[in-house]
Amino acid sequence: MCGRFAVTESANEIISRFKNPRFDLADFPIYPSFNIAPTTPITIVTKSEKDQGQVRFSSARWGLVPSWADSLNIGARMINARSEKALAGPVYKDLMKTRRCIIPVSAWYEWQQTESGSKQPYAIKHPEDFYFAGLYDFWRQDAKSPWQISATILTQDSVEDAAKIHERMPVMLNSKNVDPWLSLETPPTESLELALNCSKTLAASLQIWKVSTRVNRVSENSKELLEKYEEDGLSLGI
Repeated sequence: MCGRFAVTESANEIISRFKNPRFDLADFPIYPSFNIAPTTPITIVTKSEKDQGQVRFSSARWGLVPSWADSLNIGARMINARSEKALAGPVYKDLMKTRRCIIPVSAWYEWQQTESGSKQPYAIKHPEDFYFAGLYDFWRQDAKSPWQISATILTQDSVEDAAKIHERMPVMLNSKNVDPWLSLETPPTESLELALNCSKTLAASLQIWKVSTRVNRVSENSKELLEKYEEDGLSLGI
């Protein structure tokens, strides 16, 4: 799964990766941010027919709130979506057709269960630019309320070294596979297969290291959270 992640670049640096994007910096979450938690604002990148294929940056609430939901509260339980259910699940199958997104990310955190029963946090990243594959939707309380965008991160069975930390990991995309994933011309089955294959390839080059349990506290948000945790002067990176 993915319960926390970090974006170490500024909004302008992220935007510069894309050609002629549409965005509103005033609506951007504050980046860099080193401990992004569920239900807080995140940035998603999408394409739509209205934009004629142009990418659009939007602020979204992390935790999917389907258009039919009674309240925003459901989003706290839908921060991740199992890719195995994306094509058939009642919540996700329609979103896979028209509301695929990517989520800029620099690293994510995962917690490993230890023999003592405690949980040790790790930071995980790819050395090159990468993104989470996600889905998004629009929701509003009533006809007079503004629309709220929300998003979820697709996950898959962990592979390679990531499997030593946790049984699930986010579905990852590199820059080469962003356009096929976002394009509405790519059928859902093909887009998911592409994303999973890309993610498994990227997983072979992941960098993983232990970090301080300070990351457990949502109030903590500094670049030091990504530093290797050392004990008795010895690095504990795996």
